[in-house]
Amino acid sequence: MTTSWNAASTPSRHRTHRTPRITRTVTAAVLTAAVGLLAACGSGDNGIDGDVTVDHAYGQTALPSDPDTVVSLSPGYTDAMLQLGEQPAAVTGFAGFPSAVMPWEDGKLSVAPDGPTRALQMMNPSDVPMEKIAEVAPEAVLASSMVTDRSMYDELTKIAPTVPALVDGKLDVWQDQTRVVGRMYGREDDADRLIADTEQHVRDVGAAHPGLAGKTVAVALYGGPDNIQVVTDPEDPTMKTLSLLGLSVPEQLKGLGGGEGGVQGKLSLENVDQLDADIIILGSMGDATPLTDSPLWSSLPAVKQHRVAELDAAGVTAFRVPTALSVPWSIDTLAPVLDTF
Repeated sequence: MTTSWNAASTPSRHRTHRTPRITRTVTAAVLTAAVGLLAACGSGDNGIDGDVTVDHAYGQTALPSDPDTVVSLSPGYTDAMLQLGEQPAAVTGFAGFPSAVMPWEDGKLSVAPDGPTRALQMMNPSDVPMEKIAEVAPEAVLASSMVTDRSMYDELTKIAPTVPALVDGKLDVWQDQTRVVGRMYGREDDADRLIADTEQHVRDVGAAHPGLAGKTVAVALYGGPDNIQVVTDPEDPTMKTLSLLGLSVPEQLKGLGGGEGGVQGKLSLENVDQLDADIIILGSMGDATPLTDSPLWSSLPAVKQHRVAELDAAGVTAFRVPTALSVPWSIDTLAPVLDTF
């Protein structure tokens, strides 16, 4: 589906990193994936000498005001910067996406050798490339959940002021990450406006499909016959986005445990009938035919009614790591299913 929605009203400005800043118009603010920063951003307290204090899982960090050189290890921070006109000095690139540019970032994120942003290739949080980050000489590192423990945080802070996960044990929500960057660049109002516009886009899609109100959605990530990860928490970042459409978690899935990697529940092929919902969103990083060929799967009403959205690796990333850019993109990919209501 093609969408005309565009939250970025300010053209992206490619800064020359580490240049003096005497007088210039600031065109930045940020938004990306994360949970619970109301405490971190709600106070609005700034540190001395223009620094901005951010509360997080390991205490507090004083970020520089209006930095030129920022390393983003979180898609939420990256996309917020892009939407509000900033190019990070370096971003993470993951297996399956060697260019580090996701589909929703195309035309916005400019990666070397053609652009100013370096791609730091990573497979998982344990691969955080400390030496490569240090080579960038960043003024700030927006790391989010890529910081997995205190020792990693301490190591990064030796390079630059670092923001890890905002709340211990929870995924950051993109709205909170956006507010962090908005404060860092002195663009709180623009950050709030970007959040509101992004959420309103989803609400508008829901309003265009009034039949969605009160319907349920099951979000499942297939990792094998005995490893079907299922979103079961209404407060999960994916569900928070889908709730703006009027959708909710099926009752039989609420409270289901056993999940991994930030997903709450786990099913196997033998109990896949618990995915009974008005809509199913199915993600897989590989071959899901053991599931889709299952008689229990074929018997689900959503499957029979062609109300299943099957996601590739990019789609899984968009839904599981919501950002200011990925939220509109992911919702628009649901158009064929939403149009059945």
